[in-house]
Amino acid sequence: ATQFVGYERVFQKSKLIKIIKNNQFLDNIKGNYEGILVFKSTPFYAESGGQIGDSGYVENSSKEVLFKVTDTQKNKDGIFLHYGKVLDNKKLVLNKTYNLVVESARRKKITKNHSVTHILHESLRKVIGEYVSQKGSLVSDEKIRFDFTCNKPISQNQLDKIEKIVNTVITENLTVSTRMLPIKKALKSGAIGLFGEKYPDVVRVVKMEIKQKRENLDFISSELCGGTHVQFTGEIGCFKIINQTAVS
Repeated sequence: ATQFVGYERVFQKSKLIKIIKNNQFLDNIKGNYEGILVFKSTPFYAESGGQIGDSGYVENSSKEVLFKVTDTQKNKDGIFLHYGKVLDNKKLVLNKTYNLVVESARRKKITKNHSVTHILHESLRKVIGEYVSQKGSLVSDEKIRFDFTCNKPISQNQLDKIEKIVNTVITENLTVSTRMLPIKKALKSGAIGLFGEKYPDVVRVVKMEIKQKRENLDFISSELCGGTHVQFTGEIGCFKIINQTAVS
């Protein structure tokens, strides 16, 4: 499995261990061809948990861009696949070390949107009821989409309340803490996981909490999550619900 270092940094020197083009393993890949690169370690987040994959660049030691990464995916064995294209007149060679550079401005937007997804989830539970259950999400650099069960449409008054809670949590600039816990201990502590999702024996718990009530708001969000997050909720800026639709 690829070692992921993207929680700590958006730059990493790493050895190129596989080059794939048209389902063939190659020793090198030359200019203007699309392919997949596999590195020993990577700062690129691979799409999972609703969060889209990172984009960015692969450079040589002289910081010359050789390969543009357009998407990052991972297979069932935890191997990260960097999809993209070699630049004109450039070449990458197997077993050489390269600089991996995540497009940090895009990552920041995705990260803000992932953190606000957690705040929205808890706000829905507060306003609609704890029976609200997440069924999926899309977290991109442009927006979030949150899929959940609810037995009736949400009124405009309720939407306004949800939006107010989310923005209150943002302006409180809460610390976003992450820690690794055994799965049973994490669930026992109150952390929420997606129903039907397969989790490892040790999980990452992301938590945000208002420790002293503000505007009569008692807020704790604690979820099992492998995604990237802000350090403080104030980094998100503000939140606006644009649309609400039902699938049936």
